[in-house]
Amino acid sequence: MNNKKAPLEGHKEPQKGATKNHHGYYSTDERLLSTLTDKPLPRAYLCTRLGVTDRELRRTVERLRRQGYPIVTDCDIGGYKLGGEEEVRTEVAKLLSRAKEMTVTAEKMMEGMDEII
Repeated sequence: MNNKKAPLEGHKEPQKGATKNHHGYYSTDERLLSTLTDKPLPRAYLCTRLGVTDRELRRTVERLRRQGYPIVTDCDIGGYKLGGEEEVRTEVAKLLSRAKEMTVTAEKMMEGMDEII
């Protein structure tokens, strides 16, 4: 039985230097990165393509984001795509804004604690 999936148009091989696991397969991280493009792909399609559950796909995306890969969620189709420079800037701006809000909240809480003590 041949489990090999046919390559998609625009599908790339895993990045140079990617290593196969002991079964001869590339990691989910590497396969996801080689599948994503600048066009959004639905989560259900990605799960089928990679042979993973939705939960594993979401965990892989979060892990790659923590490593600095610009993977953007596309809410219109419920999927992911590789982000461009502008999308990364937008995401960073959102994160900085949330960090400022959290800092202000923490400072207010500390002021309140000083009054209690």
